[in-house]
Amino acid sequence: MTTVIETFYPVDIANVSVKFSSSELAESFGCTGVLTGETEMRTVSAKCGALTLEEKSLPIKMTGTITSFVKMGIYRKLFGIKNEGLKPGVYAYRLDSKGEEFTLTADILDDFNEVTKIIAFPKANTSTGLTFTIDKSNDEVAMMEISFTALPDKAKAFYYEGLIEEMDDPETVEKWRKDFSYDLVADIEAPLEGSE
Repeated sequence: MTTVIETFYPVDIANVSVKFSSSELAESFGCTGVLTGETEMRTVSAKCGALTLEEKSLPIKMTGTITSFVKMGIYRKLFGIKNEGLKPGVYAYRLDSKGEEFTLTADILDDFNEVTKIIAFPKANTSTGLTFTIDKSNDEVAMMEISFTALPDKAKAFYYEGLIEEMDDPETVEKWRKDFSYDLVADIEAPLEGSE
């Protein structure tokens, strides 16, 4: 019998991981405080003169922000900060710096109902350049804020989510966090129309 969760209260975020296109497996992003996602919509209208007869809104892309103490290796790959042509330990952010494409996954925890939602942005890129703030008057070390754009994968999806308690395959849950892809979650018995 399939479990169906009717309410979900997002309280905490854990296990935030990133898998770069050049990596085989995901790695932990670092201590994360905030993760947001927002969809940009395109509205198509059918009008007769000034009167709107029909209107539909369709998603065209998603944007997100992650606020975190980012691990150094991940930070450098996100922004294309490299050591090429420099002495050991020296890295540069250049005119031609370009971050790597990545997949971002995370666990969203509902502490009230003891339910966990796993999410994935399968194809993402940083959407802003390198920014940072150091404020010595602050009592807390500032987390880095990174904006990203989530683009559609081969199944035309920007974002995936699943409640672990509703999922019937523990192996999918485990692989989700390490090596997420559409192929991992696709139902081979009922393939999606238009997917490759």
